[in-house]
Amino acid sequence: MFASFISKILTFFTIIICLTALVTLAGSVPDCPLTQNVNEKEKKFIIQFNSAIAAKNFYTILDLCNKKIKTYVDFSNIKSDLKDKSIILDISFWEFHACIGYFKPSDVANLLTLDGILRIENDIMLKTTAKIPSCLSTRQKPNPNLDRIDQEHFPLDGEYTCIKVDHEEFEGRATFGTTTCKDCPDTDDHGLSLGGPASQSFNDAVESIIKMGIHVVVAAGNNNDDACNYSLASASGVITVGATEDTSDSVASFSNIGPCVGIFAPGRNILSAGINSETAIYSGTSQATPHGAIALIIENTGNVSPSRMKQIIDDLATKNIVTGIDSSTPNNFLRVPFTCSK
Repeated sequence: MFASFISKILTFFTIIICLTALVTLAGSVPDCPLTQNVNEKEKKFIIQFNSAIAAKNFYTILDLCNKKIKTYVDFSNIKSDLKDKSIILDISFWEFHACIGYFKPSDVANLLTLDGILRIENDIMLKTTAKIPSCLSTRQKPNPNLDRIDQEHFPLDGEYTCIKVDHEEFEGRATFGTTTCKDCPDTDDHGLSLGGPASQSFNDAVESIIKMGIHVVVAAGNNNDDACNYSLASASGVITVGATEDTSDSVASFSNIGPCVGIFAPGRNILSAGINSETAIYSGTSQATPHGAIALIIENTGNVSPSRMKQIIDDLATKNIVTGIDSSTPNNFLRVPFTCSK
């Protein structure tokens, strides 16, 4: 009899505990943190998280707000998706966890109170950093900029850095051609340097790429300003390249400078591939950037970590010959150690 009474008491308390837990769980489900103010226009923001778990929890909350979460593997529809205000694009990779989406500015303060939100920034527009003064229809060899970076001082010596495509190690596999991405249109959608206002989220994304072991070389920018005011030039771990003139080692009039610039290379009147003709002449820090020094180092001595590669580039550089820069700017001019005759 007593045992039966105790059993009923335990059952009663078990029911009470279960009901209490259910009420607690129900109460812990947050409301949609977004306002319903129809008079306020939504703007595009980048939301960065401190972990993958934080991102997942945030997306769960946004389900309450009728937002669709889309994770990108195939970028074929990204342009249309970026315009769809109901879609939140997850752009996470490696140690970088973030999304892009449309939110009302008044919602930002509410979102920042959620656990795991590292920062929220306005989405920014990155622009190509090339200037195009003129075009040519014939190829010239050697290109003066390549001739310049394999020697310490002017005048040019008629030798230049190159890739020996008939080298026996290539076994006939190496050819000169274009670099492109799968299914990308052959237009101005890839292959140019990008720059814009300083963004910690953009910088963090690049720094995650570097942690993956990928070498990242970026243009300093063509604003005649401090490169630290711009992304991706201000990202930690990148090799940021400023530009010099074509007939002297003076800093180019357009080039950004400052402590974020790690190295200089020729950037004025650079013979390059053209869109409307076989060749064209370009100027800009985006032309100073792709001189191929890292590829040459890897070919000749093997690959190393990005931090070690950055140090090698610095060690090889010709010191204190760039004029027109202040004392805060490292005075390093690009030098490659390997040459071949024209």
